[in-house]
Amino acid sequence: MKYKILKTISINSFLLSPLLLASCGYNANNYVFVLSGTANSGDYNKFALDVQNAYNQLKNSNDKYKHLSDITITVKGNIDDNQSKKDLIENGSADFAFISSQSLVSNNFYQKVNPLIQTLTTSFVFDTNMDQVYVDGNESDPLRTIASNMQSVSFGSNYSYPFNTWKDEKQVDSNNKTVQPYYDWNGIRYNAFYNFDNSTLVNGYRGMILLSGTEQQINGAINAWNNKNWDEFRNYGIITGESGSAGTYLLQEQLIKKHFNLSSSNWTIAEDKLANPNKYETDANGGTSKIGKYSNFVISFTDEGSFAWTHNNNDSSDYVPINGNKIKIFSVTNPAIYDVGIFNKFIDSEVATLLSEVIIYLYENNNNLYGEGLGYNGYRKITDFNKEVLTPMVNALGVNNA
Repeated sequence: MKYKILKTISINSFLLSPLLLASCGYNANNYVFVLSGTANSGDYNKFALDVQNAYNQLKNSNDKYKHLSDITITVKGNIDDNQSKKDLIENGSADFAFISSQSLVSNNFYQKVNPLIQTLTTSFVFDTNMDQVYVDGNESDPLRTIASNMQSVSFGSNYSYPFNTWKDEKQVDSNNKTVQPYYDWNGIRYNAFYNFDNSTLVNGYRGMILLSGTEQQINGAINAWNNKNWDEFRNYGIITGESGSAGTYLLQEQLIKKHFNLSSSNWTIAEDKLANPNKYETDANGGTSKIGKYSNFVISFTDEGSFAWTHNNNDSSDYVPINGNKIKIFSVTNPAIYDVGIFNKFIDSEVATLLSEVIIYLYENNNNLYGEGLGYNGYRKITDFNKEVLTPMVNALGVNNA
């Protein structure tokens, strides 16, 4: 899911020459975790201590690792941006970080590190399989099927439940059935849109394309898509997120290139926008605040299920079209892979492997409060990076488009 803010964990240690290490009094068995957020966001100090203790305990109880030294972990907080984390890893100042897969594949950075941990997140009830990808873009395409299912459980297949009718208070009818639309807002998200079974955790997220306008406008945009007529589709007007955003810009851009056969050229939205400036609008709020607000902009890009963490209150304007128009969730995009835990290539492989096993072990033993605060609801070991991360990211964004 994407309601949460994707943040960072990294481990700092200094890989310097033996002479300089000795002169600095460097402790090769101390690791500094650089954690985003505050000490109260899942208590990162406790997280670091738990990893340290579990590492030492598991090491001493496993003949495979008994020869390794005990470690200590200290915390340095608040390094959030991916580029800073990459710099720390690359220059040897950090041993470990969680970074976005988008940043990991950018300029083949993955070749410079050792990616071992795949983070997982809670799935939507309408999208539990990240293997579902673009086929042909027609009505039966898996991406449009996901969108249709999403429409049914949110706004209703016939737009029976506009966003501004969603209720906070549960009501029941004379048969004791819940009066819809009630989706159980918990202060952060609408619970009804999420699975809470760990067996349904997913390793990716998507963007989506919405249509909003009159029936005639919506049907016209759909026909242009079905006919693979890019100029006609674009001329219905497109609202995008910021150009660096995967979920509100880049994922949709790559889907458009696939569907309209633009991949063989150097076509980009940025170039198309220069030639057709009056057909594009940017929404700095991730595409949600301007959906349906302009009669000449029918198409909107936003994160998949962004309504799930957008609260309908008395002041809501998101997802509320003008003139009583409708919203249609038209398609989702191919998935981008969720954040990946990477190690500096110069770290002892056994230490890196055991640290990754420890983080997974803590999650499996219900000790993941800090991770959950960042949207990391689970973890698994990466066994085939090309298959599990690189290929899906090429399909979603292109190798150098991250």
